[in-house]
Amino acid sequence: MAILGLGKRKKGAAVEAAPRPMAEPSPRVGDLTVGDYANGMPRIRLGEFFNSFGRQLRWVIPLMVLGTLGTWYMTKDIKRTYTGEGRILVQLGSEYVFQDPTNQNASQGLMLTPDHIVLNEIGIMKNADIIEKVVGEMTSSDSFGPGRFAKDAFEKINGARNPVDEQNAWVDLYKEVESSFAVMPQPKSSIVDLAYKHEDPEVAVETLNAFIEEYLNARKALFVEGSGDVIAERRKSTEEQLKTNERAMQRFLQRYGISDFESERTGVTKRTEDLRTELNTLRGSLSEAERALATVENQLRSTDETMDLYVDDRTSQRVAAAELELKQLLAKFLPGSQPVRQKQIELQELKSLQTSGNGRVAGGRRVGPNPVFQELMTRRNTLQAQADSLREKEFTLP
Repeated sequence: MAILGLGKRKKGAAVEAAPRPMAEPSPRVGDLTVGDYANGMPRIRLGEFFNSFGRQLRWVIPLMVLGTLGTWYMTKDIKRTYTGEGRILVQLGSEYVFQDPTNQNASQGLMLTPDHIVLNEIGIMKNADIIEKVVGEMTSSDSFGPGRFAKDAFEKINGARNPVDEQNAWVDLYKEVESSFAVMPQPKSSIVDLAYKHEDPEVAVETLNAFIEEYLNARKALFVEGSGDVIAERRKSTEEQLKTNERAMQRFLQRYGISDFESERTGVTKRTEDLRTELNTLRGSLSEAERALATVENQLRSTDETMDLYVDDRTSQRVAAAELELKQLLAKFLPGSQPVRQKQIELQELKSLQTSGNGRVAGGRRVGPNPVFQELMTRRNTLQAQADSLREKEFTLP
């Protein structure tokens, strides 16, 4: 069958048939691969699939072996750890509240929340003494011992060449035990979760129990057994202080000849209150006098010491006389006449002279002391003397 070309046929051109494509040779069975089967090959037997897959194993198996060996090498040092878990309930006890025997309501203002108590107890659990005691207990145990509890750490300790290296090895052991021991408080709760991780599950559980036991022993020694000694020492110290104060009071009474201490104390208290009241009143009066003195001094700075008592203003008199003479000349002569123009020029010169003094009068004057300044000076001297007397009185008060 011929394949015709598409498009319009030109005049005079004949339609030629396209050449038939040659048939591709069918692949041989031995050359087929898994990709050929995946892409779809017509008329392929099912048994050839297994034969082709077997030919791929020559490079799949070595890769699997290499991957397995590499994975084993990278994970051979990873050790499985087990976690021993526990839980402790922390509550408010009498050791956190001081009960004053003389005041039953002394602890009403003390506000303690569960978070404060839990944080205090966690500080006891993570104490270095408890960690050291737990390490000593676990290493001295017959069931576990150093080889089971911390084999690598004790090998490092036994292989130390000098005391410094041995001490550093012990410190590393304590740090390792501390990092494996986790204390996790619950938010807004009195419950504390404890956990210890180790490669041996029995060691993890036993070490956690040792931590809890040592924590309870430390708490008992701190709050129960040690409280009696603390109370006894406080009572002894208080009694010695009371005796010392009593002897000092007796020496004071004998020195000043005081027979009735209560009456003397009442009188001294009253005199002290009277002196305090008088001193406060005196300081108030002194402050008031100093403020008034400062006000008067400010007024003195803006007040002149002298003032003009009398001023003879001759320029104004001459201006008035010139204006009168000008009017008389206008009554006799015309405004454009020579006498009138001369008088007008004279009048202008007098007015210019009058305005050149910036409003100040010109002529003879009489100067005298300013009464306002004299009055302010008198008041200033009075206030200064009053303030000085109040200061002297303040210094003389006991």
